[in-house]
Amino acid sequence: PKVTPRYAYAIAVFLCCSLTLSLIGLAFIRPANGEKEISADRVGFPYFFLCSVFDRGIDRPDEYSEDTVEKMVYELSKVNTPPPTQTPNVIFVQLESFFDVNRMVGVEFSTDPVPNFSRLLKNHGSGLFRVKSIGSGTANTEFEVLSGLDLELFGVGEYPYTSVLGNNCCETVAYDLAELGYATHAFHNHTATFYDRHKVYANLGFDSYTAAEHMKDIEYNEIGWEKDSILTNYIMKALRSTKERDFVFAVSVQAHGKYPDIPMSDEPFIAVEGLEGKRLHEMEFYASQVYEIDLFIGELCSALEQFEEDTVLVLYGDHLPTLELSEDEIREGDLFLTDYVVLSNFGFEIDDADISAYELFPRVLDALDIKNGFINKAHSLCRNDEDLKEKLGLLGYDTLYGRCLAYGGKLPFLPTDMVMGIEEISISDVKPTEDGFFVYGRNFTPSSNIFLGIRRPDTVFIDENTLFAEGVLPQYGDGISVAQISSDFRRLSQTEEFIYTKGPLDHEHDK
Repeated sequence: PKVTPRYAYAIAVFLCCSLTLSLIGLAFIRPANGEKEISADRVGFPYFFLCSVFDRGIDRPDEYSEDTVEKMVYELSKVNTPPPTQTPNVIFVQLESFFDVNRMVGVEFSTDPVPNFSRLLKNHGSGLFRVKSIGSGTANTEFEVLSGLDLELFGVGEYPYTSVLGNNCCETVAYDLAELGYATHAFHNHTATFYDRHKVYANLGFDSYTAAEHMKDIEYNEIGWEKDSILTNYIMKALRSTKERDFVFAVSVQAHGKYPDIPMSDEPFIAVEGLEGKRLHEMEFYASQVYEIDLFIGELCSALEQFEEDTVLVLYGDHLPTLELSEDEIREGDLFLTDYVVLSNFGFEIDDADISAYELFPRVLDALDIKNGFINKAHSLCRNDEDLKEKLGLLGYDTLYGRCLAYGGKLPFLPTDMVMGIEEISISDVKPTEDGFFVYGRNFTPSSNIFLGIRRPDTVFIDENTLFAEGVLPQYGDGISVAQISSDFRRLSQTEEFIYTKGPLDHEHDK
């Protein structure tokens, strides 16, 4: 007999069966602990996607209980925590897609693309730096560095920035140093909202966050990424902006891929031998970018050498670049290893060691005799112990998903009243013309937008002191403000309203 096909029913049954089979498969093939350094390219997109959807958060440890946490806290309390003998400024700079290219095998450069970094590696505490991804995953390297938690505790493919940290706080190096009186600042020369940093950084303990929307005079490379040299000026402004010591966390972006697979000029800035075709052109462009980043490193080091306050500088790469590298092309280690170095302007040094990203901040603080914070203490007590990951799992689950037993049932870390931009934006005067009106003030950027009440007229950026609103005139009593708008149209900050008192109604008012 003829029947009418039930398309919606058939599709629903198919999807339910597919989902059920996928979940069953996921239960059997979920990677064991220690095997989460995977990507869609290595395991296939369907599996990677399913993991990222269903495998999220930190699993509740089997031994999670008041007695277990109390015992762990008792053990951690044995770590001697006298007041630190030295509290210098601490700067972490995360370098996008950056590594020591001299570790490559079979590739030669006409000049060393990273001479400053090469010198630092030889003369200061350094080593290989294990991360969890290749070619991407910047925010996850950030998370490990700031929190001291191993990303293996979380789901495969998970980004804690966009999952749990949007509404939760956890211990970080920023909170630990703030407890000692440090001011905390974050910088990123790209859009503020990428990976929700404009929300997450307040939950990680930062007092201020300055992204591209609050930066002036940004330059761009040939493929549109912001150049890193601008960061030196803002890092030094942060150090000079407070009387107390500062913790500065800066994230660069210039070396981000995808790199051009055609020549960008007849004569490459740095010639490359040992590659050909598309890979040759990509490497030539990448070498030119890391050369400029290396210049930024040299400028920052020179500025800190002349700075009057004791300062520790930590430099590291977030992951290897998207250059289709193979492990036999790397002289040391594998594709999940970049480089790091720690130096200072007052003689402080640490020993060479190969470490993972989540071990960085506890290692630096331990060398400074700064031992507050449970995660920091766990690293100090169990640095070479198999119990470390177990303790980190307990603390991570307890803090982000559990009952905060380690803290007496109430988490001591609260979101900060984070200020967007280290330089205050303000309005000093408004002057109308026949076609619109000028707004005068301080620290405007190309992301500054004029608001006339709730209306947003077309805004022309003239310079850091001048904006122009086209096609509209203010009236007596109107409130005028300037807001920084992100590339995805979110309002990041806004000035106090400037009340206009010189419009056509002003003459009648005077009468």
